Amino acid sequence: RRALSLGAMRALTFEDDVVLLPTFSEFAAASAARFLDSTEPWDIFFLGHFPRKMELTAQPDVVRVRSMDAHAYVLSANAMHELCALEYCGEQIDVHFHYRSQRAFAIYPMLAVQRPSYSDTERLMRAEDWNQDKLERERLLYEGCVRRKMVQHALAFSCR
Repeated sequence: RRALSLGAMRALTFEDDVVLLPTFSEFAAASAARFLDSTEPWDIFFLGHFPRKMELTAQPDVVRVRSMDAHAYVLSANAMHELCALEYCGEQIDVHFHYRSQRAFAIYPMLAVQRPSYSDTERLMRAEDWNQDKLERERLLYEGCVRRKMVQHALAFSCR
């Protein structure tokens, strides 16, 4: 609400226990900005998350996703309006966008994770290695997307 009241077109949010990864660089920031300034409609853009599904986009370091556990993200003005219109029922923001948004994207590889600590929202202590699962899943999903794209190209070439 505050971002909208100030006339912001975007809101960058970091969880209070966010940790920036070595992948966070000027190049990555410029790449994210290039996508956010493009004509592709988007609601949420994850800088750190737990990807569940992934598709390649025209920009090789940006993927369309279904994600949970948002660590760092940017919301569009449209998404901010959408959230403000919701009645809070205990659902985390990332859960809302996981189930309701077809316009969720992420930078690849992710730039942020959350420090292993107690989660107020999930009411549990996160294990020391909980980020490893996210990073590994992200890598495997991306590699799967690239393999599918290669097969599509090979099939299209063989049909000529």
